[in-house]
Amino acid sequence: MILDFVTKYVKISYEISAIFFDLVAISFMHMKIWEKGEKTTKVFRYMAYCILLWTLNEVINPVVMDKIPDAGLGRYFCLLVDSLQFFWGDVALFFFIIYLENYTDFKSIKWLRQLYIMIIVVATAVIFINPITGWLFTYYGLDEGYEKGPLYGIVGYFPAILFGATALYLYVTYFKQLLMRERVGLLSTILMIFAGATIQPALNGRLKITGLFASYGLFILYLALETSDYLGRMSAKAKLEEAQEIAASANKAKSTFIANMSHEIRTPMNAILGINDLILKDSKEEKIISYAKDMKRSGDSLLTIINDVLDISKIEAGKMEIQNRPYHLSELVDELVYDAQEKAKAKRLDFHVSVDENLPNYLVGDKEHLGQVVRNVLDNAIKFTRRGYVRFEVNGGIRGDLLHLVFMVADSGIGIKEEDLEKVFTNFGRVDMERNRSIEGTGLGLSLCQKIMTLLDGIITVNSEYGVGSTFTIELDQYIEKFESIQKFRREYGRFNPMTQKFKSAEKRKFLVVDDNEMNLKVAEAFLESSGAEIITENDSVVAFSMLQKEKYDLVILDDLMPRLTGPTILTRVRRGNGMNKETPFIIMTANSTETDKKGYLEKGFDGFVGKPIKEEKLIEAVNNFIVS
Repeated sequence: MILDFVTKYVKISYEISAIFFDLVAISFMHMKIWEKGEKTTKVFRYMAYCILLWTLNEVINPVVMDKIPDAGLGRYFCLLVDSLQFFWGDVALFFFIIYLENYTDFKSIKWLRQLYIMIIVVATAVIFINPITGWLFTYYGLDEGYEKGPLYGIVGYFPAILFGATALYLYVTYFKQLLMRERVGLLSTILMIFAGATIQPALNGRLKITGLFASYGLFILYLALETSDYLGRMSAKAKLEEAQEIAASANKAKSTFIANMSHEIRTPMNAILGINDLILKDSKEEKIISYAKDMKRSGDSLLTIINDVLDISKIEAGKMEIQNRPYHLSELVDELVYDAQEKAKAKRLDFHVSVDENLPNYLVGDKEHLGQVVRNVLDNAIKFTRRGYVRFEVNGGIRGDLLHLVFMVADSGIGIKEEDLEKVFTNFGRVDMERNRSIEGTGLGLSLCQKIMTLLDGIITVNSEYGVGSTFTIELDQYIEKFESIQKFRREYGRFNPMTQKFKSAEKRKFLVVDDNEMNLKVAEAFLESSGAEIITENDSVVAFSMLQKEKYDLVILDDLMPRLTGPTILTRVRRGNGMNKETPFIIMTANSTETDKKGYLEKGFDGFVGKPIKEEKLIEAVNNFIVS
């Protein structure tokens, strides 16, 4: 019987194989246990059903034409069956577009999808009334055949070309995102469906090929992308990407938390360390000075920990920026030597310094981060040396316009076991805990140093003998701005000592300091007192803004995060207005004290920057820039 059917309707014999393909694919789909949330599966199933019905439509079409009388309702039914091929093709292509979207980053545009649905609805309406209107085509029987109607080209060609072109556009645009297997499978399907849908209208009903082509494309797609092994791999990939997104989100939340906590901790630290500095400066009692020095050491250690944690967080988030600017090598070395000498002296260690004064003094690089690395290594050397010495050497060699700069820090400390050397530069990598239990620190310092040196295109290495001592070497290239030696610079300007800096005379000047924290105001006022200026403080930002409208000031120092009006908001309003302080210098005083933060505030229009906790020498340096003799 089947053989007779195929023999009689020879043109549909190849369509039967297409139906077989579709049924196999659909059967396999229903035999699988699909994972919940599999994005492509549901769409693939809809597409498979459409293509199966499309192909069945083409198979029964000649039978309907042959068996049902070509008159009355029979004629209407025949023409409807004949024209439904367009509907199944449009819907199948529409689902294929959605299927393709799932393999790309394309975000569905709501109005575009609604437009496509409207096109399908209008085309469907034309199809169902075609037996009455003949807008698509009219069938005059086997002898006379078909005659195209006025909308044949629009309904027959336009949706298929539009949907096919959209699929091709998505494929080409997001080609690089696709894996090779996805590229081949999707392209093969696009070509099959597109070819069948565009060639079919030209055949004018003499031969049905669209369902056949679409079925071949569906089967290729199934074998390429919908088999269980591939879906398993893609599901694992999706879970991995989801886990990465969760980890990235958690890391971002951690970084935000650390940044916020750092800011909140710095504010009270500013008051603690600032008032402690005032005690050291003004007190005459040795016992009080001794207590204050102990407090300063502990406060500085806590601040170092805060800074290290924040910097590690920034590096892990990829937010630490290297700022290459001109600087004086002699000034950097003197700052490092001054800090280290004080700490070595407190532990009664010998501190030896050797600096090649023939090195060029005017360099270009990131002085802050380089200084942070060397200071950290010096601090560690002093911290882990109970008796003996710490030696600090600076030398290098010139290569064209570059100075290969080398810092070496050696000590007679406890040393590092050979098996522990590789742990030194890891996060929280404290070694020999039994021996070092009483020594303060998080183990982040050297890990941070290595990360910063990588950003600076330099290296940090260590050689150590357990029980004898350690030697750390820091090497990097710095651009030479001017070939003038450290020796010549020091002959003209002397050595840099932060504690010898003093305010320029600011008598008869008026400074306004605004901060919502009373303790911070006390610290700033006490530090500024020696400038000779009249210091006016205010803890209410709105009142401070009102004061700026009524009275002229020679310098304004603003906190950043204040209730009601922030420091940058006050600055913006003053600069936009035509008040008497429009040209007055503004200095930001903030706990957001990294180089990146500093750059951001200067870009907002601030003339100067002072980080919290406030150091007197940094405040003097910032203020002196705006005191004109």
